[in-house]
Amino acid sequence: MRAATPVPASFLGLGDDLGTIAVGKLANLVLLEANPLDRIENTSRISAVILKGRYLDPVATLRAGR
Repeated sequence: MRAATPVPASFLGLGDDLGTIAVGKLANLVLLEANPLDRIENTSRISAVILKGRYLDPVATLRAGR
């Protein structure tokens, strides 16, 4: 997981804004229903998305056509 989050953010010089969850950082998150470290297929089991600090319900968003 670190290889996909804080390491690339740091490499790109964006570690102050991206890569980890902390006060003052940009809030773009994908919340999963199951641990992707247990099974890689769990990456497709999306529960919700937080984009620019705003909660998006994936089902409602798909229904609205956004």
